[in-house]
Amino acid sequence: MIGIDTNILLRYLLADDAGQSPKAKRLIDGTCTPESPALINAIVLAETYWYLALRRRVPKSEIIDAFDVLLGHPNLRIDERDAALNALAAFEEGSAGFVDYFTACINTERNSIKTLTYDRKAARHSAFALFEQES
Repeated sequence: MIGIDTNILLRYLLADDAGQSPKAKRLIDGTCTPESPALINAIVLAETYWYLALRRRVPKSEIIDAFDVLLGHPNLRIDERDAALNALAAFEEGSAGFVDYFTACINTERNSIKTLTYDRKAARHSAFALFEQES
């Protein structure tokens, strides 16, 4: 198994570079197989979301579609896949970012009761609790 960095994953998803994007597509769709998949770790998945959402300002619906492709791709092994699937479902319905939900879902899988946050949007989800420390 090989690991894939964020920039290769982005070239695959965005098809925005005439030289690099076709190579990334051949790697993921052809060289990699279900028996010998490429590893996408949790950091790469989070970086991919941040780049798409914040740098490229890709609409939420398109990010959801892209992540559906990644999470269902037979040639990719996604670390924290169950947490990512749960986070994607929460992201689709909620107002916080994918990485917020991903963090909470990973924490929940590791027996966290709640994930404390200052983010009021994230705190609307049942896995979070708004952190309001008294002075």
